[in-house]
Amino acid sequence: MSAPRRWFLLRVDLLSGRGDEFDPPPGRVLLVPPLTTFEQLAEGINTALGRWDLSHLSRFTLADGMSVEDAETRAETIQGVFSDGIPRTALLSERVTTLIRSHDRFTYIFDFGDDWTHLCTHEGWADPEETRGLSERISPTWGWGMLPDQYGRRWAEDDGQSSPPDNVISAEDRELFGGRRPPAPMPIVDLRRVRVAGHERSTKALTDTIAGVRLDPALQQVGTVLLMLWRAASATDRRRLEPFAVALITRLDFRRFEGDDILREELLASLQGRSLEGEVLAVDLDELVTDMGSRSDEPGAYLNSRTGEVVPAFLTAEANVGQDGAVDVESEEWLFLVDDGESGWSDMAQFVECMPEGAVRDRLADAIEGRGAFSRFRRAVEAADLGDEWHAFSEDLTWGRARAELARLGIRI
Repeated sequence: MSAPRRWFLLRVDLLSGRGDEFDPPPGRVLLVPPLTTFEQLAEGINTALGRWDLSHLSRFTLADGMSVEDAETRAETIQGVFSDGIPRTALLSERVTTLIRSHDRFTYIFDFGDDWTHLCTHEGWADPEETRGLSERISPTWGWGMLPDQYGRRWAEDDGQSSPPDNVISAEDRELFGGRRPPAPMPIVDLRRVRVAGHERSTKALTDTIAGVRLDPALQQVGTVLLMLWRAASATDRRRLEPFAVALITRLDFRRFEGDDILREELLASLQGRSLEGEVLAVDLDELVTDMGSRSDEPGAYLNSRTGEVVPAFLTAEANVGQDGAVDVESEEWLFLVDDGESGWSDMAQFVECMPEGAVRDRLADAIEGRGAFSRFRRAVEAADLGDEWHAFSEDLTWGRARAELARLGIRI
């Protein structure tokens, strides 16, 4: 006796469309094969709900906020400059069972003009031979609601005699799945994971890390790693990186901090396969900006313009490390760079300007006025739980300044 096949049951409630809300909502229960793609699921839902004009776009939004859409819409979503960050997305060609688990609930929207909005609920598993005995395709197993419905059901358990129940879909679920509730704010990008992805030369790790998070406070740092991976990437990996590179280019063009124009041009030239003027030097920018901004007795860094080696100025002084330990930086190939800290207050002011209007921005603006601005600002940032964001933001400004200074010396990284 063969083992039962595991298809899954999907309940689909039609919440709204063309400006109308349906209460009770009509719906169907579908029996879905395990290898079904989201594109096939969309077609199955539309067919079960009696739609004949299928020439419209559609999107699934999963419980964790991931969007599943066609390639063109996905590219536009990733590259949109006015979103908080690069959203987590997947293609409609992805199999449903790779992203959906039993009892998951998610949204399906058909026709971005009429916005037919559905609440989809994974109701468990079934053997199709016992349940329906049909061929290998998505099949409705139950239905209700005015589509019109074949049996006149208006809700799932309608027996033709009972009155409609109240709140079949709760007000909370309508808000959550009906598009009324604003999306949860994205977390800031995890720069530690970005650096690990760069160290491991993993394009997938990078794209996974920078999707679904806010990038604007760290465009220089993310863009540097992406550019490094692009130069060594295969054609397949470059196709994976391309929409993210375009998204960074768009955001850099919109942000326009010091050095952003240089990184933007470098990314754009890489996408277009053209060369730029200047010598490409493999420089560890993270190490360089750390040493440039050092507050030791010997601040600054020396950069070898031939090898890209970075040496803290501290290690070049015999008084600090002894005659044998001191690095000789007397030749012309060594360049001295320093971030003297004069930009500290302007960095704070720039951070305040990037904050949305409101009480937090007002408190930060007050903090940077007058004597003691640095300590007051630090306390205000901590009180507003913005420590990670300020750290990423201020680091990004130093990376941009370092990139701009290298460009003035004819060096690209």
